Amino acid sequence: MEADLVERLSASEERLRLALEATGLGTWDYDIEQDRNVWSSEFRAIIGIEADGPANRTVFAGVIHPDDHAWVMQRYQDTYAPDGPDRYDAEFRIVRPSGAERWVVARGRIIRDAAGRAVRGIGTLHDVTDRKRSELALRASEGRLRATHENAAVGIAELGADGRIKSVNEALCRITGYAREEMLGAQNFTFVSDRGFAEQDEALFRRQRAGEIESYELEKKISTKGGEERWTHVSSTSVRSGTGEFLYAVRVVQDITDLKTAANQREMLLAELNHRVKNSLAVVMGMITQTIKGSETFADFRSAIEGRIMALKNSYELLSDSSWDGADLGALLEVELKAFGIADQARWRVLGPPAQLGPKQVVPVALIFHELATNAVKHGALATPDGSVNISWTVDREESGARVRLFWRESASSGGAGSDRPRRKGFGSTLIGLCAERELQGVYESAFSPALEASLEFPLRVAAAA
Repeated sequence: MEADLVERLSASEERLRLALEATGLGTWDYDIEQDRNVWSSEFRAIIGIEADGPANRTVFAGVIHPDDHAWVMQRYQDTYAPDGPDRYDAEFRIVRPSGAERWVVARGRIIRDAAGRAVRGIGTLHDVTDRKRSELALRASEGRLRATHENAAVGIAELGADGRIKSVNEALCRITGYAREEMLGAQNFTFVSDRGFAEQDEALFRRQRAGEIESYELEKKISTKGGEERWTHVSSTSVRSGTGEFLYAVRVVQDITDLKTAANQREMLLAELNHRVKNSLAVVMGMITQTIKGSETFADFRSAIEGRIMALKNSYELLSDSSWDGADLGALLEVELKAFGIADQARWRVLGPPAQLGPKQVVPVALIFHELATNAVKHGALATPDGSVNISWTVDREESGARVRLFWRESASSGGAGSDRPRRKGFGSTLIGLCAERELQGVYESAFSPALEASLEFPLRVAAAA
């Protein structure tokens, strides 16, 4: 019977040994009265010492990491002290004799006598390096994620299944103008300025929560805390459990107000450019047709049409330089007069205050100047050696707005060239009248006394007639 008991005990010990080997646990058994340690082969392998090496407190203390040594040894002493705890549990680092650093968990039970003195300690040592490294890597990853979350240039929020905000980053607070504590727990869709946008977002979110869609994007207006409306682009992505249960949605919010404004301005610019190109082509075609009718020879036609197209070109260059915001009246006059190659500035004088023409006024004013200058060079004061042109204007402020009053006065030697009235009314006179009345909504008048004296009056920055 005794042999049978020994056999069963031996079998039990063998099963325990195999189980410990399978789990990778090392065991330790410390007989305090005899000051004797028994370490299993797994224990020795974990701390990196030989199978037949000494097993004592000094050896074990020698492998504890320097940064953990003090507190581990203090816990060891506290545990074995009289009336100390019955359990020992510590997670710390060791440094093997080879220099390899490992994380271990030591767990044990302290057996005490009737007086409360520790007489024996028995327990396990587990190498948890792989788990610990995974935990540290996960913690570092979470830290990087938190840093990215907080420092991202776009707004980021987590939206629970109930539609309430679980977390927000600083960028979203800047976009909305609300503090973090004001947004947490709030119903997300209350920040939308237009109910139509809110209903669209809610409908998509319900589908996302139900699993019909995993993500969606939309553009919507929000109301900031200050009452300002901002355009945002929202991208919402589901986060689900391993069983597919909806946990929350990660929403990335980008302020696209400036992009929207730029897009609208671009569309307006393209529409305006399209209108101006069509209008310019119509003007050129009209000038060609009318110039043909008023020309006796091809040379006359070529000279007249080239000059008028050049006037258009000069005016468009001024508009381009100002980003199509208009042009100064004086600058426009100088460009048109210089185009005739009159180097002697004493023959033409320009005097007047700054007057910014609207973008739709530049071309008609340029054409009027061109026709007046062409007539002066061919038939008027500038066709004589001593003739000159005086151009002056005023800008009068009235209740209805600012008005320009411009005067063109030619002077030439009495009885000489430059004082003859034109024998017939050509297209140039017709063009001046059309530009003044239709395009500028102004009035043009002219007389000869004896040379040409003309006046042009029109409101500043008035849209051209349709």
